[in-house]
Amino acid sequence: MHPISSFKAFLEVVKRRSLPWEVSEINAIHTLPKLDELSYMAAEIVRLIETASAPIFWVNLYDFINGLNAKIIELTGLQATDTIGKSLVNDNVYENSCGVVKSVLHKAMEGKFI
Repeated sequence: MHPISSFKAFLEVVKRRSLPWEVSEINAIHTLPKLDELSYMAAEIVRLIETASAPIFWVNLYDFINGLNAKIIELTGLQATDTIGKSLVNDNVYENSCGVVKSVLHKAMEGKFI
């Protein structure tokens, strides 16, 4: 059997075994944001963070810096190329403040108010 014919036969079997979609399922799909809208929103968020007048850095769950905006670079003199991928606590915080910073980061990662 030719691959195209085989695939058509497979589709026929699947059609017969599948239940039709319910109206609520179809409506839910139509309410999802489109990919171009998500892409625009993501780009706008990045632009807002990069141009913010407040210093912003972001870390992952393992305490490694993933990025920083222009304001934090201006205020601290840190460079993104030297900072990204390094530990916020171990590489960028004074030793006597490490415990407090770790505690604050832990609470923030849990979504708790600080």
